Amino acid sequence: MAVGALAPAVATLVKIETGIGTVDAQAYLRQAAEIESQEAAASAASGHPETFIRVRALSLWWEGAAGLDAWIDNRLQGPLALERLDLCGQLRLQTMTRGFLAHFLAGAALASDAVLNQVRLLFPDWRADEAAIGPEAFGADAVDHGVRNYLNALMMDLALADPDQRDADLLRAGQLAQALASFEAFELNLRRDAGFGKRELDRYKRQLAKEPRP
Repeated sequence: MAVGALAPAVATLVKIETGIGTVDAQAYLRQAAEIESQEAAASAASGHPETFIRVRALSLWWEGAAGLDAWIDNRLQGPLALERLDLCGQLRLQTMTRGFLAHFLAGAALASDAVLNQVRLLFPDWRADEAAIGPEAFGADAVDHGVRNYLNALMMDLALADPDQRDADLLRAGQLAQALASFEAFELNLRRDAGFGKRELDRYKRQLAKEPRP
């Protein structure tokens, strides 16, 4: 900000980190972009993240790149993994869960008293105006398969909460499981929790194929 340019900041950062006396900032920016494009894992550093990540963050911030906060979260922490949740991860998952359940209930008459009572068992402070988070936020770069299986289980609980709208809720859950790319895992929920046999499952899939994606 002081010099009104990105290159001096990059050169200074690399000099401090490496001790090199002369730095070609533009060459390092290209190198950092190339490394970042090939290395999708989170930072392995226990203190400051690797220099190429810091340089890329500077570059993206300078360019005003959209989604920078999400990029930083992903590069520092990696995909949210159900089996490795620390306190910050638990809070992230709680927020994402609320948003996903709001998305599940949106756009359809699925929020019956029985279903909402089930939701409030998880979130006693549930509000009617919860911000929805769609399946696109739960890609492989954001969460692991354990989180998607967890969402499948939550949808199944809601779908079975009200017998009067069970079919509509199961259809909605199947659509979202497809959007999450976790429908094969969701089939296990249908067999185990909804008691679907092969005939019922085949009929369900045919019906699901006729419905537009959510």
